[in-house]
Amino acid sequence: MADRFGAKFWKNTNSARVIFKKRFEAAELPYFNPHSFRHAAIKIAMSLCDTASDLKAVSQNLGHDSVSTTMRHYAVLSDDEVEEKIKNLTRKASDAEVEVAKRFLKEYWIRPK
Repeated sequence: MADRFGAKFWKNTNSARVIFKKRFEAAELPYFNPHSFRHAAIKIAMSLCDTASDLKAVSQNLGHDSVSTTMRHYAVLSDDEVEEKIKNLTRKASDAEVEVAKRFLKEYWIRPK
């Protein structure tokens, strides 16, 4: 497809944005930029990851040098999501592990806003 339009057409994302805008307008839908679809796909892929190596594979597939880049941009959680995930972790843990986590969190707990 790039050959059809030439390298100049795809020099930046503006050409894709123009196409998206026209298509959304024609369909009478609210506009979403092309990157929003990448973001949605990555969030879905990350939700399917069960291991650190799964996250690393997603990160490398995106062309990121580090998993931290992927996590920083795509793994943002709301305060409610953080609280629920922490609760779920403690449900899986032994009593001794829960006590260690409570002591640690008491020292470093950042209360949700």
